[in-house]
Amino acid sequence: MDLSEVIGRLNGLDPKARQEIVDEVMLVTASRKFIPSPGPQTEAWFSKADVLLYGGEAGGGKSGLLCGLALEEHHQSLLMRRNGVDLEGGGGLIEDLLRIYGSRDGFSGKAPPTLRTNTGRIITFGAAKDIGDEMKYQGRARDLLGLDE
Repeated sequence: MDLSEVIGRLNGLDPKARQEIVDEVMLVTASRKFIPSPGPQTEAWFSKADVLLYGGEAGGGKSGLLCGLALEEHHQSLLMRRNGVDLEGGGGLIEDLLRIYGSRDGFSGKAPPTLRTNTGRIITFGAAKDIGDEMKYQGRARDLLGLDE
């Protein structure tokens, strides 16, 4: 079943039943920092794969997906880009994540930049430009390694 079929079924309900479902969804999602967009982003979100490759054009939701997964589904995350300069500033991964998180509380810009959320999640940012750079991130167990390129 795809989203249009779900919407069609919802529209077929009487207004009171439809409103009850809408109210329930709003209650469940109110505390969420990120909700994946319909389509490939949602498919990637719910994937059970150990390794997932998700590509596409700029603006297709890849960075948002990584940020959302780190904020909502994982506890120890390492989010990486090839170049450290791509982590910061406008359009940088750190700013994207902090915008979704809604606060800079718990963020330390010291190397390596890290966000410790109020829910106990630890999100570390890194870069690996050259072969061998990835070695400096060994030694800590993580449940999400997100490579954003």
